[in-house]
Amino acid sequence: MASDRRYQTHIAVLLAAAALTTALIGARTANLASAAGGRWETGVRAQVKRGVARTSAEHLVHTSVLPNVTAFQESWIRAKEYLRELKRSDLTRSELEALRLLAQVESSSAEAMFGVLATEKGYFDGSNYDIFALDRRLADQRQESLRRFEDPKEVRASGDNLSTEAVTEALAGLPAALAILLGSIAQAVRHARKRKAFLWAGAAALATSIAVAITLEVVVFH
Repeated sequence: MASDRRYQTHIAVLLAAAALTTALIGARTANLASAAGGRWETGVRAQVKRGVARTSAEHLVHTSVLPNVTAFQESWIRAKEYLRELKRSDLTRSELEALRLLAQVESSSAEAMFGVLATEKGYFDGSNYDIFALDRRLADQRQESLRRFEDPKEVRASGDNLSTEAVTEALAGLPAALAILLGSIAQAVRHARKRKAFLWAGAAALATSIAVAITLEVVVFH
């Protein structure tokens, strides 16, 4: 009788410990799965926000920068053409004065516009203001606009990693569930030797579950 009571106590301890371990691992698994879902949702939101930011960046360049660049280039090109015409030898004095005045007006206009484009000087081809690197300007504006948002691919990848951790953690709980089964069998078995075997098998399964869970948390997940 004393031996039976001792085994019953051991079995009760095993079942309680296994149940607690299963609950803790289940809670941790649920937490990881929830975190994975959160990161996936964040990745979707980040992708939408980046799409809006990219469109806004392109709109900004086309509506605020490009018109000023175009106006500057038009004045610059007209000024160059007028100055080139001044070199002709078949022009009358009045034509020369008119061209000189037009060249001065366009040069002044181009100079004023160039002051507005102070931040855009690096996108012109050196001193050749006929060429403006629009593609590079758009790329830089997109990059600047997207800088404050997380990369959706990286966010989704972190969600995938958390999901993998959740699955791995759930697998760590299987031996604890097995320990509950073995403890229940040991409780029902009447033969002392078989009861002892199931009890020790359950204890081994529980120890395995705890060891795997601790290893995952301490070594693998960190």
